[in-house]
Amino acid sequence: MRFQNKIKKALNILLTEKGWDNYFDSQNTFVSKNYFISYLVSAHIGVIRQWIDSGMNESAENMAEMISKMFFLGPFNSIKNK
Repeated sequence: MRFQNKIKKALNILLTEKGWDNYFDSQNTFVSKNYFISYLVSAHIGVIRQWIDSGMNESAENMAEMISKMFFLGPFNSIKNK
């Protein structure tokens, strides 16, 4: 749980630094910031768990790049953009 909270905090900071907080201030936002961050954290932790459970065959750098691409491009776009 501590690890999950650290990821939530890091994503919160990233959203603020990138100026994405403005999207959540709008009345037109369908997904609240808290749900958005929870969704992202669950996805990140799921990928990290899969990596660990499968024997950590990929490098940490490769995993970081993979997670970053899924985050910034979206999961479906990341599978077609190597």
